[in-house]
Amino acid sequence: MRISALLVSSLILASTTVVAQTNQGPAIFTGTNNSQVVKIQQNGTGFGLSTSSKSHAPSIYGQATPTTGPTFAIWGDVFSSGGIGVRGESHSTTGGAGMVGITHASTANLGDGNAVGVHGTAQISPGVKAIGVLGDVPNGLNGIGGVAVMGHVFQTSASGCCATAGLFWNEFGDGADILVGQTFPPGSTKVVFRVDTFGDVHIAGNLFTNGADFAETIAVNGMKSGYAAGDVLVIDQSANRQLTRTAKPYSTLVAGIYSTRPGVLAGSRMEKAPTSDVPLAVVGIVPCKVTAENGAIHAGDLLVTSSKAGYAMKGTNRKKMMGAVLGKALQPLPKGDGVIQVLVTLQ
Repeated sequence: MRISALLVSSLILASTTVVAQTNQGPAIFTGTNNSQVVKIQQNGTGFGLSTSSKSHAPSIYGQATPTTGPTFAIWGDVFSSGGIGVRGESHSTTGGAGMVGITHASTANLGDGNAVGVHGTAQISPGVKAIGVLGDVPNGLNGIGGVAVMGHVFQTSASGCCATAGLFWNEFGDGADILVGQTFPPGSTKVVFRVDTFGDVHIAGNLFTNGADFAETIAVNGMKSGYAAGDVLVIDQSANRQLTRTAKPYSTLVAGIYSTRPGVLAGSRMEKAPTSDVPLAVVGIVPCKVTAENGAIHAGDLLVTSSKAGYAMKGTNRKKMMGAVLGKALQPLPKGDGVIQVLVTLQ
């Protein structure tokens, strides 16, 4: 019996191959029942349906035309604990993707489930742990390395903006985990970090950053562009929770140094911070603007505010230094003005 191609180049049914006729169009199978329109059963170890395409056209194309409600263009169903509902595999040795999910939605909101390239759902019973989407890299990609799950945001036009490479949310509150990192050594499992719904981050090891200071975000008097990293800042008494620069030596209003690159930045908002906020280093090691107007600065000298706005100088008047010390110099400055490393130790 001859069967026309149904968006395929050939149909393998049991052990007999029926070749589509080139002078025939595609056959359309229709049905109105709740069961299959076309059913192919394989009782052996081969494929139930095998198709191939020698062009760039898809070998199998599934389309669900309803515009509302849950629809499925291709559905894979398995009953084995080791089964795979839908499997995509790339045999290219230089790249390629086993499976790609694309959405063309233009009006859906993030998180409403209406614009998802790949969606994994684990329908389980209470008390059973399951995985919606699992990414595996067998043997670490033969010792070369690999990424089990990767989020990639790329820009296709100049107007693109503000996408998120990875988003995790948990609808259960009260400290439920949003993200967990763990290892699987033989015989045990170790959680090395986790982030919960309170926004707390728990880590089992050390936290390494590029900076060497602890800073707080705080507003400054005037435009932020009028300040620069390394400025010595003091409390602005004309407003609440605001800083400024001073040209008064030995000021007891000294608050810290404008951090160049904080190791830890506290007080930052989850949303975009106000444009007037700057990072104020209150402890740690940071670059600082200094002047030798009160004598050459040596490593270990105590520093205070100077008559030059935003600069520190060596403190020599012990009576005025109580409550005015900014920190200790870690580098010398023989003369003039410059920038040196300073250990911030307000006292």
